[in-house]
Amino acid sequence: MSNILLTYTNMVKMTQVTPQGPCEWPHLFRPDTKFGTPGNYNITLLLPKKDAEPLMQEIDAVADRDAMVNDKKQRGNLPYKVEGDTVRIRFKQNAEIKMKNGEVRKPTINVVDATLQPIDSSVSIGNGSIVKVSYATRGWGKAPSAGCSLDLIAVQVLELKEYQNTGFEAVEGGFTVDSVKPADEEIAEKEVTKEEEEGDF
Repeated sequence: MSNILLTYTNMVKMTQVTPQGPCEWPHLFRPDTKFGTPGNYNITLLLPKKDAEPLMQEIDAVADRDAMVNDKKQRGNLPYKVEGDTVRIRFKQNAEIKMKNGEVRKPTINVVDATLQPIDSSVSIGNGSIVKVSYATRGWGKAPSAGCSLDLIAVQVLELKEYQNTGFEAVEGGFTVDSVKPADEEIAEKEVTKEEEEGDF
């Protein structure tokens, strides 16, 4: 597992790289705004339990450490879910990051192919593509719990399964998403910046 120092203003992280595995629902070029704007970039990686064990142990250790440091009594949402012999692991990166000095950063996700050549948004990366994920663990503490998030840094695509068009055709006069107003304007406008508030699974 390779390690790289990632440095921002007021922040230094040690990045790591996962084993390879199939991915689900990658949002790597445009933010996912399901929980509001500005949203986040994210990807879910599926690994055999034996391959995911070291990462799960790392996540648990970071969550327990931050629970002690922040005097919390329980764990919050963790970015993995065990389903039989498979573990689903969620990686996310906020589309906007507010630094301590007030500066707002807008990170992008570096996506490369098997030979490290850049991949751009013209390539539709679909479910089942085999990838490796570069990430950094980040502990957090917020009453009444503490936990760990996996910050998405980069993705290497080893085997591409392109997103397939469903074959639907436009229907004149039918439902359009533009015709729906948010049920709660305050929620729609609320800035979502904390992964622990959204949950992973």
